[in-house]
Amino acid sequence: MRLLFLNITPEMDCCGVLICKNDDVTMEMIQERIDDLKIAAEEADEEWYVLEIIESLPKEWEITLKPIKDNVYI
Repeated sequence: MRLLFLNITPEMDCCGVLICKNDDVTMEMIQERIDDLKIAAEEADEEWYVLEIIESLPKEWEITLKPIKDNVYI
């Protein structure tokens, strides 16, 4: 199991930990797919949303988001 911290700018008001239960999936694979999805949305002149991006990841990767609601921004 991999735990990856989700880093989003404070103005987007989202923070959490991505949990990937598929040990064959690397952090690099996840990052590359996220980047591809964001770029595709931007090229189509569409807004992208964190939860939609996560839901678009392959189901066999078994990725979920555990939100962290209490944050302090410095």
